[in-house]
Amino acid sequence: MKILMILPRFPFPLEKGDKLRAFHQIKTLSEQHEIYVFCITSDKPTVEMMQALSPYCKEIRWYQPSRIEIAANIFRVIRSRKPLQNAFFVFRKAKQKLREYIQDIHPDHLFFQLVRMVDYAEHSTRIPRTLDYQDAFSYGMLRRAECAKFPIKVLFKSEYTRLKRAETEAFDKFEYKMIISETDRVLIEHPKRDEILIVKNGIDLSFFKPDPNVPKTADLLFVGNLSYPPNVEAMRILLKEIMPRLLDKNPSVKLLIAGANPSQKWFTYPSANVQILANPKDIREAYRAAKIFVAPMVLGTGLQNKLLEAMAMKLPCITTPLANSGLQATPNTEVLIAETAREFVDRILYLQHHPEVCEQLSEHAFEFVSKSFSWKNEIKKWIDKTSEIQAR
Repeated sequence: MKILMILPRFPFPLEKGDKLRAFHQIKTLSEQHEIYVFCITSDKPTVEMMQALSPYCKEIRWYQPSRIEIAANIFRVIRSRKPLQNAFFVFRKAKQKLREYIQDIHPDHLFFQLVRMVDYAEHSTRIPRTLDYQDAFSYGMLRRAECAKFPIKVLFKSEYTRLKRAETEAFDKFEYKMIISETDRVLIEHPKRDEILIVKNGIDLSFFKPDPNVPKTADLLFVGNLSYPPNVEAMRILLKEIMPRLLDKNPSVKLLIAGANPSQKWFTYPSANVQILANPKDIREAYRAAKIFVAPMVLGTGLQNKLLEAMAMKLPCITTPLANSGLQATPNTEVLIAETAREFVDRILYLQHHPEVCEQLSEHAFEFVSKSFSWKNEIKKWIDKTSEIQAR
């Protein structure tokens, strides 16, 4: 099958969840299908980016909008009912480029990632199409609105309403739909939402693997895209609520935070017990240096890739009910759950004083992700579904 992937970003480097999901979908599908890519990008892809993706693709094309196009889009989208984020991803010239691409290669299937790309499907009704919702982004926007202050709260509430409408209306425009978890599927307000196929993320166990020979220099670890609002809020909770309480109990505890694009304000945090590692070349080094992984996620939806990675690296994990709703790990066996800063401190201290529990938790977590999160098995669900419907 000749598949054209229509993406909102170039799927490399893998510092964002949508990039990681798209990259592994492309890589896995390329084993049996011809893959073509069309994406929107703010900057021209580098040689390194092309080299990472090219082995899995027959051809890669992209559209790089100008600042003038984006500015004009903002005014156009504000006056519409579309999600405001469309201003940065949907462009008239890009639509034309995509139509030309389709005419050149004659794909058998069009695969659209995220609701923000739905407008690109309007002129391709004769070709079978899939929409990967990935997450219920409207719910994440609602949670951000609840935590924000005026006037940002008004903006977020408006975007929530626009996204909610877009998620519902997108359903009937595609023959095939997928989403990352049951938690997200129930948030899509469409009467036939149960038809949305649940396709989880996977974990590359050949890449994320522990190394017992690396010395543990950090007691605690948090990783992620450090400019992404849910991760920013998790960092704030760690630094302002959890660490002060923890340092009262254990003044020597060390926290490592690693990831892309951290704000400079975090580097001024007044503590010798905290290290911020910005834009690491290999995130595995951070995982291998830590004893316990903590993810106090209170915003966002979907499946947290950071938890899959930490579990694959055999780190005991502590996270929130919200993050575990997408993961579905067994509490107290595969993961520890905490809701408040005090509960996080209690769980951390418990693990520090019970190394045998750490070992059991990490082993069970590793078995859990090994059995439940395979890119190949998850993508096969979609392949089987498309084959089943086409055979009717």
